Amino acid sequence: MSIDVFMEHFPEWELCLALEVACQAKRGKLQELLKARLFVGGSEGPKESTLEQLFSPSPSLSGIDHQRGLIWRDAERWGFEKEHFDQTYWTLRPDFIIDDLASQTLVLLEAKGGSLPNNYWKQERLKESKYDDFLKEAKTLKSKGLFFIIPQKFQSECSTFMNRLASSLDGIMRGWFLWEDLMPVINDELMRAVVDELIKETKGLKILRDWEANKRT
Repeated sequence: MSIDVFMEHFPEWELCLALEVACQAKRGKLQELLKARLFVGGSEGPKESTLEQLFSPSPSLSGIDHQRGLIWRDAERWGFEKEHFDQTYWTLRPDFIIDDLASQTLVLLEAKGGSLPNNYWKQERLKESKYDDFLKEAKTLKSKGLFFIIPQKFQSECSTFMNRLASSLDGIMRGWFLWEDLMPVINDELMRAVVDELIKETKGLKILRDWEANKRT
């Protein structure tokens, strides 16, 4: 079984959990993420790079935030007026945020698993379009980026979507990671997440069988 097919069997939440735990400071995988291959979209086709090459993260960067909402306390330093931010962006919750205060860098990462509707990438505006709008208005940031983390099977569709967003004038780096390339970062934690879920399902199945047996007596 090829790895691109293999990745489709993991739900998005398991992949995200694995990445979140792996990149905690005590796990030491953050640097591997910063050095992992990514693709930057462009009119001449995608080019390979890394977060480290694109953004030069500061040595003080210690982790990434999972499911952290965009809140006013942070948005103020990004150059937003409170009323506009509250009305437009306060409900946004990217899968991951890399917020590097020292280098005034903000990178939003949006993860996708193997199961998406067939027409997902063909929609005129995805929720990620709102993240892009947000970054365009974040005027005080020196560096900013929006990246998907996707299975390899979605690479062509993701590239097309990113090219629709692209502008050479807004200073936003856009692109995507492949989950396949992040396996060295997440493999241990993904194994733990899968095993834990199997144990829970096994316990649940036993409870269900006991309930069925008691129902018949």
